[in-house]
Amino acid sequence: EFLRNEKLDARNFFAGAIKPSYKQNQFGGSVGGPIRKDRTFFFGDYERFRQRQGQTFASTVPTLAMRQGNFSGVNAVFDPFSAVPGSSVRTRFAGDQIPVSRQDPVGLQLLNLYPLPQTTGLVNNFTLNPTRSQNNDTFDVRVDHRLSEKDTLFARYSFNNTDTFLPGAFPTTASGIDPVGDTGRSGTAKQRAHGAQINNVHIFGPHLVMEAKAGFTRYSVQSLPLNYGKNVDDQLGIKGANFDADSSGLSIINVAGFRPLGDASYIPLLTVNNTFQELVNFTYLQGSHSIKVGADLRRRQVSAFQSPFSKGQFSFDANLTNDPSGLIAGSGNSAASLLLGYPAATTRSKYLVYPGLRLWETAAYIQDDWRATRWLTLNMGVRYDYFGPVTEVANRLSNIDLATGKIIIAGQNGVSPSAGVQADKVNFAPRFGFAATLAKGTVLRGGYGISFVPNMIASSMALRNPPFVSLYTVTATPLTPLNRISDGLPLPVPTSAANPAGDLNGVAPVGSTPYVHQYNLTLQRELPWGLVATVSYAAALGHKQYIFNGAINLNQPAPAPGAIQPRRPYYSVLPNVSAINIAAPWYNTNYQSLQSTLEHRYKSGLSILATYTYAHSIDDQVQMVNDRKVERGNSFLDVRSRFTLLANYRLPFARKAQGFGGLLARNWTVNAVTVLTTGIPFNITNAAPRANTGGNDRPNLIGDPNLPDSQQSVYQWFNTGAFAAQPLYTFGNLARNALHSPGRKSLDLSIYREFIPTERFRVQFRAESFNLTNTPAFSAPGATLGSATFGVISSAGLPRNLQFGLKLLF
Repeated sequence: EFLRNEKLDARNFFAGAIKPSYKQNQFGGSVGGPIRKDRTFFFGDYERFRQRQGQTFASTVPTLAMRQGNFSGVNAVFDPFSAVPGSSVRTRFAGDQIPVSRQDPVGLQLLNLYPLPQTTGLVNNFTLNPTRSQNNDTFDVRVDHRLSEKDTLFARYSFNNTDTFLPGAFPTTASGIDPVGDTGRSGTAKQRAHGAQINNVHIFGPHLVMEAKAGFTRYSVQSLPLNYGKNVDDQLGIKGANFDADSSGLSIINVAGFRPLGDASYIPLLTVNNTFQELVNFTYLQGSHSIKVGADLRRRQVSAFQSPFSKGQFSFDANLTNDPSGLIAGSGNSAASLLLGYPAATTRSKYLVYPGLRLWETAAYIQDDWRATRWLTLNMGVRYDYFGPVTEVANRLSNIDLATGKIIIAGQNGVSPSAGVQADKVNFAPRFGFAATLAKGTVLRGGYGISFVPNMIASSMALRNPPFVSLYTVTATPLTPLNRISDGLPLPVPTSAANPAGDLNGVAPVGSTPYVHQYNLTLQRELPWGLVATVSYAAALGHKQYIFNGAINLNQPAPAPGAIQPRRPYYSVLPNVSAINIAAPWYNTNYQSLQSTLEHRYKSGLSILATYTYAHSIDDQVQMVNDRKVERGNSFLDVRSRFTLLANYRLPFARKAQGFGGLLARNWTVNAVTVLTTGIPFNITNAAPRANTGGNDRPNLIGDPNLPDSQQSVYQWFNTGAFAAQPLYTFGNLARNALHSPGRKSLDLSIYREFIPTERFRVQFRAESFNLTNTPAFSAPGATLGSATFGVISSAGLPRNLQFGLKLLF
């Protein structure tokens, strides 16, 4: 597939007619060359990608010259303190070289935490294939007992314990520091789950049956960062960041255009989640009706200790070292800002209590399955749900009253235990379905229903405000730095509820429960040769959806020059507060799909299931602009096309063979799974935000961002020239999630055999290959305008994986 002149046919490949060959020096010509979008590496050898791109992880690190303050030939860099007050004119560093005397000692050490580059390039100049591990232990115990002719009892206990280690993207330094480089929640994680259930079925008579259930689950997590227990910030000179176990490790250092340094946000995570559930339902049979009535009660106990940024987060962009006049395009460099030690934003949010959250959920339902005629069955029902608001055992919850501009605390001054969040008591969900036999072998089915979803996640994560947290935020303007990283952080103290500072997180008092309208219409037809074809239209419309992480910032100022803080809408009543993130039923979702299935039912040892879905997912979830109409666009879950093929074939040879040879040769089964899917969307943002609102923004779209298939490569996946930084103090015109990442193509294959040497013993053997064709699963390209990685694909998913299993049953 890497050869431009090679044209391969997927059908021939699966038929075994073509064996692709590759030339090592033709992985795309001089710069990686074209990657055909319609056949992206489907037949490609993952090793070829690794030879040119590295192994399973490719990254960008500062060059040797940058570490010495030399940005000549990279970007023009300017002195942030050379501008005349009130002017946008700065002095350029001579030769784009930052003098040693101006380099911040902490910034220099952080820059040198990046591993040395392995190539001379500015991008994809370091690769690593770190080892991950996971150990899992599980067991189940089950008892079934017939108490009498009318009563049966079932009981089960399950246990699962998982230990996981996720390494960082960068190797450990000689001094024992893990720079991390962000591959997710890198570190160690211990997850333990217990589950117990008891069921009783009682038969009252030929028409009435009762089922009663009770269950308990306990789920605990201890997730720790790589540098947990090490005072790395103290070692590097970032004062005030490491002061307890929760804040140990390395602060997050976000450098636009480079992989971040530091331990991940929101860990350590220590949580215990207990759920108690009791349920009873009755089934009544009368003529052509089957009526079910039931009730469900759940009690949740959640204890979660987790700080967003317990040791602080320092973000660096190109704004403070660029040419603010705009005369020199592409000026400024985020690594230069780091070397000078001037962050664009500094924040710390530390949770000071270990909460004990409590929630109640109740439900009741009735459904009638009615065989109306020989050819028509109707399903009609309604469900009622009540999701109580979150409370805390010691009232350690606080919310924001925007009407008064004050923090309100649960249980104080007449505030409810839920910190003012009201309950939604009108959650009735009707459901209707039908199945009609239109003719022999032809069935039409359809259904509609409403489902309510609890918003407890938003409530439990958002009601963490003063005095139960310590908040600290400093946000520079594009023209004026306000602090240096070598200044460190002040020691944390509980932020005053009377005079809060930093970022606040609240929940709207409206008692609205998110809900989804779901409906579908399906036509199924039996065809010759054992085939069944199905075509469906399915949709889901979400309403009153809550934004859990990064809720809408109601304190975001409009784009304008000058200091950010005085321009915030709530500055007059909350002068020291930066962001006010309110979780509320802000946005709606719209998913529409056409789904088709062709199934070959098991016959002569062969079964096949092929599916194709064409879909579009849209929502108006606000990300950067507080305008739902502007932010309406592709959902992060928008996968336009997806094809799957599942095949199971029992090999026909040696079925009647006898003796030892026959024992080994017969009854082998082959399974294959093929998945072809388009990519998910992603956002384009500016490396140096231009709107001056305190957050990220998107640039202007000035051309067609899509490249022809013949021009796409890992070095330029989209047309990078189609974007331009918008004028200062404005929002760009680019839509949200405007581009899609590369699709995924994979083939998994397994072969299975069961041996029965005696009546008492069975031996099962299985050999499996995941990603058999070794096709690179490319990640999204760099999406930060103004960074060296813009449009460049720097990482890929896992290569071919082989595993073998042997099981003895007796």
